[in-house]
Amino acid sequence: MEIIKSFFGHNLKTKMLFILYFCFIVLFVFLLGWGISNRTHMTELSGSTRIGKPAPDFSLNLFDGNQISFSAMVDQPMVINFWASWCVPCIEEASILQSVWDSNRNESIQFIGINIQDSSKSAKAFIASNGIDYMNGFDADGIITIEYGVIGMPTTFFVNREGIVEAKWVGSIPDFVLDSWVEDLINGVKIDMDEFRGQNRNNIFLIGN
Repeated sequence: MEIIKSFFGHNLKTKMLFILYFCFIVLFVFLLGWGISNRTHMTELSGSTRIGKPAPDFSLNLFDGNQISFSAMVDQPMVINFWASWCVPCIEEASILQSVWDSNRNESIQFIGINIQDSSKSAKAFIASNGIDYMNGFDADGIITIEYGVIGMPTTFFVNREGIVEAKWVGSIPDFVLDSWVEDLINGVKIDMDEFRGQNRNNIFLIGN
């Protein structure tokens, strides 16, 4: 009651400033909630149209000068990761991807990194500084990114031996998720995307931002 009396006791200018301040707080809370909701929505959307469908074929010029073709490797499962050197979540997961690759490099599986919206110099420096030695190349024209429906980075696809996209993860992937899904791919076990759904922190960078 005292607060109300005090408020109405002020002059008009003070009242208006108070109202504007209150409206600003309400707007800030609304936008914060919308941003979190929208980021979660984008996490669900990025690459979601590919789940359960054949992975798009592509050719990729690698940073080491070689070229690979998806169709030439389709008889073995693949982990395909879209990334950029300036993307903070990509930096966070770099060591995780390399570590899981190190543990499974002698298995029948391939890891492929597809660099987007980056410079060759920055991408190569990123690969070197993180000790990455699985295949990596640059999607120069963005066609692969479009074909896979990627709208946020990092996005990682899990493709089985039949060339079907079984799962995807948007954001920095936890080591236990990557370990589990790679093991499923190698053993021919269907990946359950719902198993770790609550573990995604939604830390992504929307493409074009």
